[in-house]
Amino acid sequence: MSIKQDLVDGELWMAQQRRKMGAKKFDEWMRSQEIRKYTNFEDEAELKKYIKKAGYDFSETDTMLYRYVKTHITKEYPIYWIYEKNKLVASISTDIDKRLLTNFINAVEHVVGRPCFFDSISETKTPVYNFPTIYTDKEVLKQTLNNLKIFAKEERGKLSFEIPNCLIELKSSKNGAYEFKATGYADLKEIHKYFAKIEKEYEYVMQTNICNKIKSKIAKNSSMKLEQEELLEDNSVLLTISV
Repeated sequence: MSIKQDLVDGELWMAQQRRKMGAKKFDEWMRSQEIRKYTNFEDEAELKKYIKKAGYDFSETDTMLYRYVKTHITKEYPIYWIYEKNKLVASISTDIDKRLLTNFINAVEHVVGRPCFFDSISETKTPVYNFPTIYTDKEVLKQTLNNLKIFAKEERGKLSFEIPNCLIELKSSKNGAYEFKATGYADLKEIHKYFAKIEKEYEYVMQTNICNKIKSKIAKNSSMKLEQEELLEDNSVLLTISV
């Protein structure tokens, strides 16, 4: 018997059971027989690419009544891919060996490079983190990023760049200071590392610019002389000037 005929027979059996049990009870019973893993995939083509890259199949069968998209973790217990709120969801029998399911999830997430499977649909939302900053000068901020070899794109008044699995955006807020916004699945420690690195360099660039302006004024004034320039323990600079 063909796979397609099996599916057609399954559809007939489910229709009969639904009439016998009633729609609500039948749907509750069917839901109790499956494990659902919610994903953050909206594009079926993207999902297919990663599933195949992870070493699994991605097949499609159309019975004229329904279209079935499957991935075989085992021959007996395939994953059926369905849509819920525009996201692809993996539906698997509760009888599957949970170790095989875990291996599948780990393999796919490894090739994608980020978490992809979740126990609830609310978890599929892309994490967003917002941090206030001390950045107020756009040119200093651009110089800071340049010094750190962070190549940011400037568009519509904001600067943005990517780190693994995350988009960083720097946008001026109502109070004049920039906001540091991170959108994605990067580890929060990694996001904080970039935040701290940029803030430290920004302070250094600001300090350097102020010192250069002062030294420039001293150089133009014959009654003033720079006696000493000293870097203190807190990384501030002490200028000693004689008049």
